[in-house]
Amino acid sequence: MAAPHGKRALCAFLHSPLLTGSSWGGTPELFRAAGFDALVVEVSGDDREPFARRYVAAAAAQLEQAHHGRPVVLIGHSGAGPLLPAVRAAVCPGVTVPAIIYCDANLPRPGANRLDLTGLDPAQREQLLLLLATGWRYPSWTDEYLAGVERVTDPAQRALLLDTVNPRDEAYLLEPLPYAPVHPTITQGYLQLSARYGPEADRAQTLGWPLTRLDHTHFHALVDPEGTAAALTTLTRRCLAPAAVVDGPPAPLGRCSGPSGAADRTI
Repeated sequence: MAAPHGKRALCAFLHSPLLTGSSWGGTPELFRAAGFDALVVEVSGDDREPFARRYVAAAAAQLEQAHHGRPVVLIGHSGAGPLLPAVRAAVCPGVTVPAIIYCDANLPRPGANRLDLTGLDPAQREQLLLLLATGWRYPSWTDEYLAGVERVTDPAQRALLLDTVNPRDEAYLLEPLPYAPVHPTITQGYLQLSARYGPEADRAQTLGWPLTRLDHTHFHALVDPEGTAAALTTLTRRCLAPAAVVDGPPAPLGRCSGPSGAADRTI
């Protein structure tokens, strides 16, 4: 699809720092079939401090090499969300970004670290930090958790997540995240996949962003790439349109009851 700048848009899919681009499943390929160009950004050098700035720099470098004059739509899942404006700010001036889309992701907040974005209360935060001090790493997913809570029913997909997850320590959670304001000419949109990201979707709605809500689970892009791509391509077209229209009142969604509550967010 052509962006307002007249060129076919390059949709760049950014993965959570806890995972790899494989967590997007077949969604990017379906974007190509829908008339977009697609790039799966792969970042692997952010395993030491400064974690976030290493991620941002690596993602920006890949975009600079791949854009070839095309406008770039940034689409970030989960823990990539808070870094999207910083990635936009880090690319060279020749890279045009007309839209940023958050997919079941935390939104950026000035001065926040990843622990702040979990939404945990002070007692829960302290409990998590005590666990990390014992050598425990986040996340500690199991096959049973992915099958039950996240409803990843395909054993091969669960094995993929467990093989590619990169558990992190206290330094990762407490590192202040880079923040960059987004120019008002850039449209921002939000796709909610799971109930636990409802508060972030509510915030996007309050801000007047194009918004789509689905009642699925966090890894819906992997489990159902067709459904995810259908929702995302429609949302992307809305974000690239001259005037974006916001959805009506949010559909009611059930609460996700995990043992760690808000900390189940893949940050």
